[in-house]
Amino acid sequence: MKNLILTSLFLGIVSYAVQSWNEQRIQANVKVETFVDASTISYSAISVTFYQDASGSIKDNGIEIISTGIFMPYFDDVTRDIQLSFGIIDNLSAEKLIAVSMAKLNFFKPTLQDLRNLNVVERRKEKERFESALKKYKVDSIQYYQDRRTKIEDFCKRAETVLDVYRTNLSGQTDLKTAIDIADKVFEFPDFSSCKNFLLLYSDGQDTYHRKIKKLRNKAEVILINAGRDIPTSVDAIISKKLQSPEQAIKYTLIP
Repeated sequence: MKNLILTSLFLGIVSYAVQSWNEQRIQANVKVETFVDASTISYSAISVTFYQDASGSIKDNGIEIISTGIFMPYFDDVTRDIQLSFGIIDNLSAEKLIAVSMAKLNFFKPTLQDLRNLNVVERRKEKERFESALKKYKVDSIQYYQDRRTKIEDFCKRAETVLDVYRTNLSGQTDLKTAIDIADKVFEFPDFSSCKNFLLLYSDGQDTYHRKIKKLRNKAEVILINAGRDIPTSVDAIISKKLQSPEQAIKYTLIP
């Protein structure tokens, strides 16, 4: 009876948490999967800085103003530590990036050992140990996903507020060099150790002031996202790869 009451109470808490979460309007429609067992999966940490070009020339190169929903693959991935930073490239890009750090799931679902070779007393103790560990796992899981959800909500709200400014009013100029300098500083002091760095530039790659970016101080894979013309850019010297959509680039950064 006690276990039944605890189970009912737990399910009630989860149901309430999920209902409350679904009622909140977040552009990214963040999905929360409770009780994922990641005990057999662990990938290297990544630090991703994503820049949205908001200059008037982007329309000529297949570039649109994004919604934070494109970051869903990062929000759903609990198998690695992820640091995600977001910024706008406009006529003055020297602004603090919007960032969220999401730690991987580092606790695992307990297992019940084979009881067949145990005597009655040992079986009882093993069952008690398992039930206690399972209860803690469920509590830790709820806390983990609640904390993660709160961070993601805050990131999405802040990013969408900035993006809304440019949906109807694009910038007249592109301060690309300053944006890249800021990203380079982010890579210098990541939130997680042994991060693999990615700089995603959703941009036509043209710096209004005709400044050429020659190199980064910190090692990073730089991806230019541009479905338009394949023309020389201000960032050709540092580009590692060119892809045609943000979704494609994000998927690439998550390859193990």
